[in-house]
Amino acid sequence: MPAYGPVRAISRGLHVLREISARGPVGATEIANVLKLPQATTVRIIETLITEGFVYRQGSTALFAVTAKTSVFAAGQDMKRQMVDACTPSVERLRELIGWPCNLGLFDNDAMIIAYTNREPNAFSVPHRFGARIPMLVTGLGLAYLAHMEPAKREILLEKLTRSPNTWDSNRRYWKNLDLQLQTVRRQGYALADEEYLDAIYRSKIWAIAVPILVGNKVRASLSALVLRSVASDRKTIAKLKKPLADMAAEMAGIMEFHFGHER
Repeated sequence: MPAYGPVRAISRGLHVLREISARGPVGATEIANVLKLPQATTVRIIETLITEGFVYRQGSTALFAVTAKTSVFAAGQDMKRQMVDACTPSVERLRELIGWPCNLGLFDNDAMIIAYTNREPNAFSVPHRFGARIPMLVTGLGLAYLAHMEPAKREILLEKLTRSPNTWDSNRRYWKNLDLQLQTVRRQGYALADEEYLDAIYRSKIWAIAVPILVGNKVRASLSALVLRSVASDRKTIAKLKKPLADMAAEMAGIMEFHFGHER
């Protein structure tokens, strides 16, 4: 039975990945307890999944979540990959124009995925976030997308988020005046990330502004810029970033409509 070891290792790895996907952000101890695996074994599996790009550590915490790479196993992801490829040159031009790194976010079930970023690993002395699944209610990418969802779909999503194990979704603090917050996002044309989230994930070294990418009246993605707080404050810089972000979002919407039409 020479294949028993590798097969068992693969099976354990898939079980750990599945649990992180279902429960994340989650700690290694909880995964070990649920799967009845030794703690050391669970940690080794998680470290392997991180190395392979399927899992990432959330900021400086001991919590783990899955990356966008896991979505390659799901049906219907080819079009998303093609969409990202088609829009990558626009994201790169935006960085050249504004001088700050940018993220392209796509919606995935109950979170946003950073599907493309031109921020270098460990830029700003904070973790590289490519492929990360980030929450809807406290991120610029999430709020920009959420504010422009069809009302019926938004209500279904919000109901799901109330039951989320992720406190960034379910904590009632982030639900206070949410309707008014989303109205403000629609009126001003951009969203800002929550300060508490920025402090927890990025130690408040950056702030983020995001705009929706609308094809017709449907939101397809969102686009953000990350700004180093020590260099530029949000109040002074928002006015400079809003128009180029909106212009590039419109350009990317045209690319998406040309290649993929109005429907997902």
